[in-house]
Amino acid sequence: MAPSSKAVGKKPAKGQPTATGKSTKPTGSEPERWTRLQIDALDSQKKAASWLEDSHSWHQTQLSKLLELLEDGGLAQVPQEVREAVEFYVSQAAEGVDQDAFYDDQEIYGDLLTEKEEKQEVQEAPYERPPETPEALEAVQRIFAWEDTSVHGISRFEQIWKAFPASPALQEAGITRFIGFLLRCEGAVRGAATQGLKSPRAVSLVLVAMERCPRDPLVQSRGCAALMHLSKAPGDLFTVLQAGASEMIVKVLRDFMTNYEIASTALKCLHDIVNRSPENSPEISIIAKAVTIETVAKVKLYHASTPMERTANVMLPFLR
Repeated sequence: MAPSSKAVGKKPAKGQPTATGKSTKPTGSEPERWTRLQIDALDSQKKAASWLEDSHSWHQTQLSKLLELLEDGGLAQVPQEVREAVEFYVSQAAEGVDQDAFYDDQEIYGDLLTEKEEKQEVQEAPYERPPETPEALEAVQRIFAWEDTSVHGISRFEQIWKAFPASPALQEAGITRFIGFLLRCEGAVRGAATQGLKSPRAVSLVLVAMERCPRDPLVQSRGCAALMHLSKAPGDLFTVLQAGASEMIVKVLRDFMTNYEIASTALKCLHDIVNRSPENSPEISIIAKAVTIETVAKVKLYHASTPMERTANVMLPFLR
């Protein structure tokens, strides 16, 4: 989306100060922190002036791509000319420029991001679930027939589950059966018969299954749901989050951002966990460290005018 704007021929001034804005996650390298600051500043400015929505959203998308490039190690520094141009763009609204004088330069990023996107398209072919062996399919049947959720029972269940780590069908089956176990005892205090479902050990089983098949959408979607249900056990919310549940759900949201069904499941799971976390609590702090402002901005951009955008807007105040 390329919003039109009226250029006045003004060039970015060298050393132009950056608009003020408090970064929600001031971590990482200096270029990463700088990029987050620009994203945050644009987000604040959009709220103050609705006419900036289209152009600022476009630049936030480009800056989010730039941040990914920095985080992935594909870029060590932001080129100086890009810095100066971005800082000039951001500074305009901060200094109160009116709409007619506003200069929207969409050539700022040059080939910096285009090269990355072309490289990704060449390197990553569309995912296809590999064929299953007869042995793996037999293990799937054993998983679905499993009933014992004691500590010893889940230990034996795990042995079947991990027997074929490259089998997406088996990882999906293990997570799906685990969800069934959790739904059966949700809200109840777990006795000896269900001790095998207690976190953090149970969280580890789900996380490992998700890590085995990172590109499989069904494994990732079911995994998010399992982590959400694990967090519903009385007193287990903090333990589940501390074990890495929110980080994994956010990873799924990022990795499958353009897949509405999977991204929606991940966001719903996050929203459910946020709703059950007390305000200003350690739980909210853990979630806020995992969910960055650029992730929420991407949700709003890729899924505008959908329930996902509304959910993102509801969550945003809790994560600032």
